[in-house]
Amino acid sequence: VFQEQLVLKLSFPLSDMGVDGSRFSLHIVLTIMVTLLGATLLSLFMTRHISMSIGGMIRAAKDIGDGNYQRRIRFWPGQEFAPLAGSINDMAQSIQTHIETISTQKAQLEAVLNGMCEGVMVLNGKGQIESVNSALSQIFPQTVDSHGKKPLEVIMSADLQNAADEVLAQDMEQHSPAQAHFQ
Repeated sequence: VFQEQLVLKLSFPLSDMGVDGSRFSLHIVLTIMVTLLGATLLSLFMTRHISMSIGGMIRAAKDIGDGNYQRRIRFWPGQEFAPLAGSINDMAQSIQTHIETISTQKAQLEAVLNGMCEGVMVLNGKGQIESVNSALSQIFPQTVDSHGKKPLEVIMSADLQNAADEVLAQDMEQHSPAQAHFQ
């Protein structure tokens, strides 16, 4: 048994239905314009919201870079920024921990140096004074504000400067801290 399909198309001209073609076109154009305006406003709102949130993340990163290691990112725009915010927070925590460790070690070193009876002068790789202990400051009061100066600029002794230069030369050769005793 063979079945045939028949298709019947019915159409009327718009003019027969009482619709003006130009008016219909105007409705379509207005609908498209309203839709585009709505889409534009929605995208502007979403862009502004994301920009403000990213701006907060940027400010937090700058604060951390400026030394405010307690700063954390609490809010972020959407799930895709969660790993970045988490990484920035972890970095800030890690830096804060390292700074606290270094500060503690520095305080301990200063306590040891200041507890010594002998005068101690610490030089950097350029031969400039980094720090002096309290015993050296009592022996040579002019060493109190000597940070960044050469030993010869503070204590007028060529022998001291020569000893410092020798220590620096040994340090460069051995790649390890050297020391000299000057009397």
